[in-house]
Amino acid sequence: MASVRSIMPAFDRHLPCGTGCCWWNWDELEAVYKWMYSKEPELIKRAVGRVAAWKARGSLPLMIEVTADLMECQQWEGEHRRDDITDQALSLMYSMAITRFINGVRDECVAISRTTIREILHVVSKVGIPSWIVTLRHLGTHQYLPSLASFRAGAEFALSWLDAHYWKPQLRMRP
Repeated sequence: MASVRSIMPAFDRHLPCGTGCCWWNWDELEAVYKWMYSKEPELIKRAVGRVAAWKARGSLPLMIEVTADLMECQQWEGEHRRDDITDQALSLMYSMAITRFINGVRDECVAISRTTIREILHVVSKVGIPSWIVTLRHLGTHQYLPSLASFRAGAEFALSWLDAHYWKPQLRMRP
């Protein structure tokens, strides 16, 4: 598998730099990361809220936004699931988050405007994303909405991938 760093140099432009960034410093970015992956519903909610604030400030890296979107989907399903949200609505939320995840990785890997599913599969397989995630995205975008269980599994994979290939490499670059 190719390293993410070698084929996604555009990720580097999203490093905290002190100016033009949505977060104040490395400590804030690291705190949000820890909250996001904490498994504590209140901390995850705090992280999602902080990401929303960052988004309001300006240009937010898509991978951070997607992490928050996926976590928010899981929050909707957690212990606070409301009766007025249907499985269909949750599936649509997951579908959009997974679509943005795959499209974002693809966009960081290649600078092409139109791609086929075969090309997407080829590109994202180089960074360890399995074909079933791409198929999930493809079905939800172009055909039928897959099951909520499929989206749950896709979200778990995507969050694990983001942790290993986006968040941890970014935080290792802390000065």
